[in-house]
Amino acid sequence: MAAVGMDVDLTPAAHESPTDIATDLQWLRREALKRCLFETARWAEECLFHMPDDVFPDVVEPNVDDECEPMSIREQRKINFIQGLIQNKNVVRALYMAETKFTQPQTALKTFLLFFSAYLVHLEKSADKAFQDVVADEKLSDNLPKLLRRMHVHRKNYPEVFDCWNNYLQGLISKSVGNRDAAVNLFVEAIKQDARCWPAWEELATMVCERSEITFHSVPTMHWYYKMFVARAYRQIDLLRNAIDVYEYIGKHSLGSVPYVICENAACSAELQEHNAVFKMYQTMRKIDPYRVEGVEVFSDSMFVQELKPELFILARRVYEANRYAWQTHATLANYFSASGQNTNAWQSLQTAIKLSPKNHLLYIILGHLYMELRKPIDAISSYTKAIALNPNDYRGYYGLGQTYEIFKYVDFAVMNYEKAHRCRPNDSRCLVAMGVMYYKLRRHLDAEKAFIQAFKCGDVQGNALCKLANLFEDLNKVEKAAKAYKTFLKVYGGETGHGDPLQIAQANAFLAQYSYDKGQFDEAEEFANACVHVDSCKEKALALQQKIRIANKRVAERREDVTAVSQEDTAVTFDFRADASADRVPTDDEVDDMNLGSDEEISFS
Repeated sequence: MAAVGMDVDLTPAAHESPTDIATDLQWLRREALKRCLFETARWAEECLFHMPDDVFPDVVEPNVDDECEPMSIREQRKINFIQGLIQNKNVVRALYMAETKFTQPQTALKTFLLFFSAYLVHLEKSADKAFQDVVADEKLSDNLPKLLRRMHVHRKNYPEVFDCWNNYLQGLISKSVGNRDAAVNLFVEAIKQDARCWPAWEELATMVCERSEITFHSVPTMHWYYKMFVARAYRQIDLLRNAIDVYEYIGKHSLGSVPYVICENAACSAELQEHNAVFKMYQTMRKIDPYRVEGVEVFSDSMFVQELKPELFILARRVYEANRYAWQTHATLANYFSASGQNTNAWQSLQTAIKLSPKNHLLYIILGHLYMELRKPIDAISSYTKAIALNPNDYRGYYGLGQTYEIFKYVDFAVMNYEKAHRCRPNDSRCLVAMGVMYYKLRRHLDAEKAFIQAFKCGDVQGNALCKLANLFEDLNKVEKAAKAYKTFLKVYGGETGHGDPLQIAQANAFLAQYSYDKGQFDEAEEFANACVHVDSCKEKALALQQKIRIANKRVAERREDVTAVSQEDTAVTFDFRADASADRVPTDDEVDDMNLGSDEEISFS
């Protein structure tokens, strides 16, 4: 049965047994190695490694591929040589050999190696250029469209060689030149040709912009890859809670404790600011594969936020021992140095990481944060701008720019970037709170109120939205609404189970103490004052209010004693009056004249 709000049926499918999954992964590993897709092959090998041993037979099986294309030894040796060149990253030489030595008509494998070599040559030149400037020159930017036109011509001449892998490659190049619709259609076609082509699923998930697009494409929904695709698409469109549910199902029923699933789940939890859950996943990962580098940047960022410097040091040391030439390693080192106050070393580590991965927008975002620590706002703006140029869909670049302009007190530019960040992450409370603060500075009070309320509904973790909303009502002299906002804040984020900021909790208690005192509710006022008297920022105010409450309570007690005494005297007088007035009589005519009511004409009944 499908979970509520899910686009995927979270029940085991017919072809989702461990044996079926292992068979698909073995095919993926074999085909990916043929085409020099080493990242995909390593992903499949990792999943196979962490599957239970009883899934595989305890016998040696010959490595025979029934689906391999028939070819002569002469052609096979050419393919082996070109594969070796690509593996050694000698891609220019590989492209030359493929163009000069492959005969016509091409097979599917040779077609892929030819165009993949050309694509890798473009990526290598683009990486060299990107280290100096994010925007490539016009000559370099024309390479991919020319390559795409060559693929179109080759497809027209030899349509039979375009299997799932060549369709995937053509979709990847179409995506790189900005032709989104063509890329989506090619990825879908590749999946329909063979649902075991995981890279096509993964790229298709990155193209999802709306939830309706998940079920729009007629892809095979009964394959176990579909659940992986839906989880990745949920993360892409910011439905993080749904993504976590799917990843937890995959971990329990499909792949088990695979590091890839744990890291993806941790990334979703980190974006939800659930850093305690991320740290628990890190502890699980440390037991399974303590030297894994892929995805480690998520754990290091979370440790940096939680200020777990000893754990961050251990993580940085392990990944440095594992692979000192990975960009994730130097990003982790940068987080550790920054947490330790060694900003110069952090800057050097980030520069090394950018050299290793020059088109990684995340590194420029971290560099922008570091420049803000170093009080270099101009350099920070430049770094955030580069991150946005590399990935305009990541909210963190716009959010960093908004913070920088806010420090400069350029409120209009700040709110503009916060709004762009909000469009990228509509359900992120931090963007909404920042927008509300800027709206308030622009005296757009109604927009600020709406932003704070929406931020609270989106799931504000620390309660900043409610506190800002209460401050807004205070400044607008809407005391009743401010008290209601503070009470809601204490109910949700206060108490033993709450996780609100202690200073904000003290501020809320101090306001409610004064509010209850002004209302004459002295018992409640004393309770709120006692809750904040131990906080330095509110101590003096709380003590003064407690003194006022004691004086007020004393006066109330004295008044009660006076009222009691007066009541006893009034009781005796009342009895005397009733005794005198017990005789019921009608007034005489002379008594009526003495009352001066006037004549009948002077009385009006209108």
